Amino acid sequence: MKRIKILVLLLLLSSSTAFAQQYNQRNGQRGGRNQSIVERSDTTPNAEDQKKEFQEKLEKHIQNFINKLEVDEFQKHIIKQKLHSYFVEKMSLFKSGLENREAIEEKILQLDNTHFNDLKEMTPVHIQDSIQKFIKIKEIKSKSRKKKKRKKKKTN
Repeated sequence: MKRIKILVLLLLLSSSTAFAQQYNQRNGQRGGRNQSIVERSDTTPNAEDQKKEFQEKLEKHIQNFINKLEVDEFQKHIIKQKLHSYFVEKMSLFKSGLENREAIEEKILQLDNTHFNDLKEMTPVHIQDSIQKFIKIKEIKSKSRKKKKRKKKKTN
């Protein structure tokens, strides 16, 4: 009788261990389907990284534009400085907290008209036109930002 009790006790212990390995009691999922929790802060870039990435893209975009211009190095340097200061002022207008969109657009239009007045004396008209076209670009396009859609498999 004593041997039977020990045998039943060992049988219960081994079966409960096997059951505990298959069944996760914490979240009620079967073994093999445990989902690890990934923190969002690791996968999403923070504001500083986004700002740094935007500055790098803006710098490349401005540099590409400057390289295409047919002016001397001094004028390229002045135009580059003016473009940087223009975008800094434009970003400060967006962050200024003006609630009325029309007021922001009016200030940006005023900035567009007055910021490059110094360059009118130094550069030809076609360069001024190209600068105005350059600043009208809405956004710097980035490749590889689109997510691919996955097709669902049909189960029969």
